[in-house]
Amino acid sequence: MEAELVSVVLFVLCCSLFLVSCSESGSKISGLPEITPSTCDWKITLYASEHYTNPNNLYWIAADWLGDPNLINSSDSASVTINNTTIPLIRSSYHPQFSAENQEFAPGQTITIDFRFNGVLKVSTEIMIPHKINVIFPYYFNESYEVTWTLDTSNQYQYATAIAVNFDNQYEQNAKKTDLKPSSRKHKFKISDVNLYDNGTLLIWIIGEASHKLVDRVAIRVLFEKYNGYTSTQSKSGWQRYPNAEKFNFPGQGISKTPKGI
Repeated sequence: MEAELVSVVLFVLCCSLFLVSCSESGSKISGLPEITPSTCDWKITLYASEHYTNPNNLYWIAADWLGDPNLINSSDSASVTINNTTIPLIRSSYHPQFSAENQEFAPGQTITIDFRFNGVLKVSTEIMIPHKINVIFPYYFNESYEVTWTLDTSNQYQYATAIAVNFDNQYEQNAKKTDLKPSSRKHKFKISDVNLYDNGTLLIWIIGEASHKLVDRVAIRVLFEKYNGYTSTQSKSGWQRYPNAEKFNFPGQGISKTPKGI
């Protein structure tokens, strides 16, 4: 069962962009802007996630080409220069993406970032690494639980995501993303946020912090997510923290690391 849980959670990384999104308490909140080929040629993502007990400052970096994938050739190259350190990006064999792993950045710092494709500078700008949150996730809950957290300083964007994954078919999942005010320090997760599966469900709760910038048709996004996983208990009608969820640190796993909470 443990191996199945790990593989299921890792798969969430690859299939989490198709989420139902709403806003906090039904009010109008400006969430992360949509990134589309009509406004962007490239999407640069810096992404880190950590289990609530396992600190992590290592970011995965990806440059995604949003145009015709046939325009990307095997001989193409890409790199980012962050704070005067150049990081080569490795081309994916499966889709028009270049990436690098295990890059450490201090929370709250403003970084300078240049992106080059085939040696040509596409963008040069600054963006902030989100401040880290200290989230209090429950050990056990029934129908709902109000998660609280602390932040030294509010970030540009903030969101909460609940994901349900079917144990019998990990390709089957559903999720709900809620945009939060940057000043928020609590969010009530409810079982009714997602649809449960008859033969077993893995629940993942996420609080995400983000920075976003669009310059010269290049979207740059920095995401930091804090998460916890839950499974239903056998002895009572409730949900219990999965004891080995700290293994679910996704940077460095060597798979596609599409951020799971957005």
